[in-house]
Amino acid sequence: MSRSDPARGFTLIELLIVMFIMSISLSLVLPLTVDQVDKAKQRSERQLVVLFYKNAVQQAFFGSQTIKLKFLGKVLSYGEAERRREIRFEQLSFREAEITVTVPGVIPAQRVEVAIDGRIWVLELDKDEANWFNPD
Repeated sequence: MSRSDPARGFTLIELLIVMFIMSISLSLVLPLTVDQVDKAKQRSERQLVVLFYKNAVQQAFFGSQTIKLKFLGKVLSYGEAERRREIRFEQLSFREAEITVTVPGVIPAQRVEVAIDGRIWVLELDKDEANWFNPD
């Protein structure tokens, strides 16, 4: 029988070898990919916290009101009843804290501890700036 026969397909051994190589490749690459996705979600949520904080500072300044930011577990919120703003997180977990943003939009420097993937991060809030630090 000739190897140039067009009706001939792959042998079972050839298919098994290809499947074995693909499974080894996936077992090496998949955990790295999942880890990168988790890190991207964490970065995204940290940026959301900064944007939420800056929004609260602007709201206090332009609305001429005092706003209390509440950090509790996986929730960050401010406001009362129908004007309440709240955001929930998957990756971040806040240690309970409350920060008051005054009418001119200035607060004394504050620190909030946040657990991210089992490690403690620090969020420093000062005026209209919010910066993340990993003390490790």
